[in-house]
Amino acid sequence: MARTSRKKAVSKPAAGSLPIPTAIYARLSHEDAAENGRVTIESQIEVIRNYLSGFRELQEAEVYIDNGYTGTNFERPAFQRMMQAVRDGQIRCIAVKDLSRLGRNYIETGHFIEKICPFFELRVISVNERFDSEGSGSGMLSAPIFHVINDLYSKDISQKTCSALRAKRQKGDFVGGYAPHGYQKDPENPSRLIADPQTAPVIRQIFTWRAEGLSCGAILRRLNQADIPSPGRYRFENGIRTNNNGKGSALLWNRHVLTDILKNQVYLGHLVQGRQLTSYYIGVPAHTVPPAEWAVCRNTHEPIVSEELFEQAQQAGRAGYEKCTGAHGSNAHLPQKRSVYGKKLVCAECGAVMRLHRSVSRNRDKVWFTYVCPTYAQHGRQGCSRRNIRQAELDAAVLESIRAQLAAFLRQETVCAELARRAGAQARLPQQGLPEAERLLAKKKKLFASLYADFKDGLLNVDEYRSAKALYHEEIAALEAEAERSRAPAEQLHALAHEGPRWIALAKQYGKAEALTAELVDALVSEIRVCPDGSLEIAFRFADMLEALSKNYRRAIEEGA
Repeated sequence: MARTSRKKAVSKPAAGSLPIPTAIYARLSHEDAAENGRVTIESQIEVIRNYLSGFRELQEAEVYIDNGYTGTNFERPAFQRMMQAVRDGQIRCIAVKDLSRLGRNYIETGHFIEKICPFFELRVISVNERFDSEGSGSGMLSAPIFHVINDLYSKDISQKTCSALRAKRQKGDFVGGYAPHGYQKDPENPSRLIADPQTAPVIRQIFTWRAEGLSCGAILRRLNQADIPSPGRYRFENGIRTNNNGKGSALLWNRHVLTDILKNQVYLGHLVQGRQLTSYYIGVPAHTVPPAEWAVCRNTHEPIVSEELFEQAQQAGRAGYEKCTGAHGSNAHLPQKRSVYGKKLVCAECGAVMRLHRSVSRNRDKVWFTYVCPTYAQHGRQGCSRRNIRQAELDAAVLESIRAQLAAFLRQETVCAELARRAGAQARLPQQGLPEAERLLAKKKKLFASLYADFKDGLLNVDEYRSAKALYHEEIAALEAEAERSRAPAEQLHALAHEGPRWIALAKQYGKAEALTAELVDALVSEIRVCPDGSLEIAFRFADMLEALSKNYRRAIEEGA
């Protein structure tokens, strides 16, 4: 296509230019809302829309809102969805009220604006700073300064927040995001806890059962069989979303939740807080705090259980622990084993990693080992249908499968040698230049790169530009697929010539193994799934290699090489 000389591109194209799909991004953290009630999501969106009305080439595509998320990192749901839209080509410009809405960590935000955005050809506009990444005015020069200011502001806010929370904890105010199970925040004073009439009776019943001598397993079964909502499920059903309750109604009571409740002094009317802390202003990430440093305030709210009932539950717990440890001591003379599978042995139904369990005879003279599904062990058929599989039977079946696969691999040794010879011969051939598909692909990409310039110069109107762009996209996609197909045989041949001998050596090393070991499983197995009917699905690390060897050898025979 003929070209005319181009003038310097201006920041605001003339009317009739192709609209640029623009995302409006608004963010508000809890600290922002508390410090200044005038900073709202709605006001941010209004300011951005008013500003964008002066840009005829920008067209609002979607509004992304992160309400209640910090600006010190980019782990925010709406921001991540927006960036996925950028990667999909649906968004080409992001507009924010100010750069602090984008992020308050100047290193990460600076990297985003200066590295990530140019890579995606993404334009960024900040209203308050008059910053436009497509321009070259004073806004560009001041952007790094704003990044530093935002980071310092975040650290200042972090320090003030930590100090304020510390003072509230010491005063006996509740500072958690949501109340412990059995309580709710007082509507008139969110820093105080009051009993939840729906869940407080459940807490009393749990302590009563434990004081009566019921084991944690028995209590869990009663709760789940009665379909009493677990804490995670209860929060989910009441509109409280956390990192741990995404499964909603599928969340059952589990041992971890139950033991936490039975140890928690909050049910005596005392607040124990500050067990996990984060201090961004001094660069300290989330960490567990030693018990001696916890903030403990007594008699801050109405207790759900009495001191007597709480102590009875603790005594029952200690008695159960002593009985368990005593039994372990009496079985110390019996053999013990560790799983050779690590995290590679999973229940095919629920996906849980199966655990090795030791069972002892009544006379304490015999022992056997079984792999059990922990979900079934804890919840029964409410959680999973698969029970267990004997360790000896499992090991024998896996070892037999490994031997069979290694024998099949060793039969390909001559194939590996032949493919290595072919790869070496191919490497010694003189280069014939790029394949036709790759040559055409490079040409089409070059033409596509100049397409927008032709449009801006007026050589193409909007309809012609869109039509040509769609055509080029189709042609480039087809040529990329063809080029990949043309490269694949040679690349696979060289990969097989390199990897084949290594797997042959492993097959020789482990082919006559007499026993299953962790080293053997780690080297050769990707995953083992135990199905509900007791059958096994074993994924071998070399399965793809074995299939590729056979396929390439057949191709070599067909080509007469």
